[in-house]
Amino acid sequence: AGKMAEVQKLCNTKSLRVRDAQSGWSALTWASAKGHHEVVKFLLEQGGMEAELEAASQVPVKPAEEARDEDSPPQPTVSTTSPLHWAAYKGHAEVLWTLLLHGMSPLALDSEG
Repeated sequence: AGKMAEVQKLCNTKSLRVRDAQSGWSALTWASAKGHHEVVKFLLEQGGMEAELEAASQVPVKPAEEARDEDSPPQPTVSTTSPLHWAAYKGHAEVLWTLLLHGMSPLALDSEG
């Protein structure tokens, strides 16, 4: 309960678009990597997914080595981090499922691939 009270307080004073200066991680990434399911749900309800998508859209996409023809699928964009991948890597199934249900793509790549 203490974590939620602190998160709620911070969400009232700071934007979800704020990222950690060293890691570049968002609050949603941190909560996902640490397995804080209730915090993840709260952040998603507060617009955390939109903040992640906005951040991902600002990262340059790696250029394709070969030109893509009309019939090939589009290449995924590359963002600096992915809450979904961190939740999977750390084994936080409930967080992973919540992120998927909120539309985070398992096909999106982050800086780790």
